[in-house]
Amino acid sequence: KAEYDAGTKQLPPNLFAHNVMRRSTQNLHAQASDADGVLGRIVSALGKQASPYVAETYSVAGSVKMVDGEQAATHLDPRKGFVPLLDAEVATPMGDISKREAESMFSETWSMVLETAL
Repeated sequence: KAEYDAGTKQLPPNLFAHNVMRRSTQNLHAQASDADGVLGRIVSALGKQASPYVAETYSVAGSVKMVDGEQAATHLDPRKGFVPLLDAEVATPMGDISKREAESMFSETWSMVLETAL
């Protein structure tokens, strides 16, 4: 607090402006408004590893700065939203996971949700 009071601490632009603070928390670069979002940068870094991870980001809350990055999500359509997994090579084995009937109501609910997602 002493640095703030003395004016020696570097402060983000438009301190206490809601929109600027919101953007700053989502990109973690208060001085660079055009910086990619923190999750977008994480996904980019994971994909550039020596043994790269396959990862994507998306937001169920609309367009948010946090998921902006080098890689755009491929399973989201700008007009239709989430696109179901239709690739038979992946969907068929995934569907086989939930093929057996279970005695538990929770297991059956999980299976139904998995099949709907695919």
